Amino acid sequence: MLPSENQAKVSKKRFYLSVDLEDFTYDTHRNLGLNPEINFQALDKCYEVISKFLNENLDSKKITFFTTGAVALTHPQLLAKIALDGHEIGCHYHFHDLMQEQSIDEIELNINLAREAIKSACGSYPVGFRAPAFSISRNREDIYRLLAQYFEYDSSYVIQEKEIQDGAYMQMIPFNIHNFKEFPIVTLSWFKKFNLKSGGTFFRVFSTSKIIAVLNKSTERNCVPLIYLHPYDFLSEFEFKVPLKIFIKNRSFFSALYKYFKQFQWLGLGNKYTLQKLKVILKDFDHIGPMKG
Repeated sequence: MLPSENQAKVSKKRFYLSVDLEDFTYDTHRNLGLNPEINFQALDKCYEVISKFLNENLDSKKITFFTTGAVALTHPQLLAKIALDGHEIGCHYHFHDLMQEQSIDEIELNINLAREAIKSACGSYPVGFRAPAFSISRNREDIYRLLAQYFEYDSSYVIQEKEIQDGAYMQMIPFNIHNFKEFPIVTLSWFKKFNLKSGGTFFRVFSTSKIIAVLNKSTERNCVPLIYLHPYDFLSEFEFKVPLKIFIKNRSFFSALYKYFKQFQWLGLGNKYTLQKLKVILKDFDHIGPMKG
């Protein structure tokens, strides 16, 4: 590498790229009260797209995949391949459920189900955790303390703008749990109505410059910027789409129609620009590697 190239790379800001490995098709069936169906083809295609991007744009650097236990249980071959390729496998709960609505006993049960499914698929227990939809409310300290019993780090806490300004969050659970590291999601206030995050729908819908502003906000507050994406974020041909006939089962036509079109918020809104945005961000930011270090 030439000296100028090396100097440019050193001057880049560091960030983590991670993927919440969940199956949109499976979760939609389950949320509709139907027998879940794993979408093998879409999951496999997603990993092919990610692998190609990493090889061509990140010098084959490894990333962290936070997988649900459901994916590990139903598609262990994919998990085994991801682990064999050198990526970190973290835990994204067992089902993609909102944790804050569950009892601590139910949460511990699902954590253990996920851990065992992941270990069975790739040979070792995960050391990192991220809650589905960052669904741990501020008053559920019991959840974070439970996570600290099973994991070395967590990435579920979302820091709002007002918390960033006074810095009080650093004294709160989970930041003060001994031997437990938190990788928070730092947000950027937009028109005092939205707290923009650097991932998911925000990443696809908002401009690259706005996402970079969110990442810079993390750096300003001495937090490592995080970009979190999902399998469907990398695909643009509606590979995870659930047919209308599935939504119609046991519900009114108009309710089914609404839910059917609602899915396109995740499957088609800006998806085709995901990789382009990542390439632009990589001009100023350098991916660190797996979050476990």
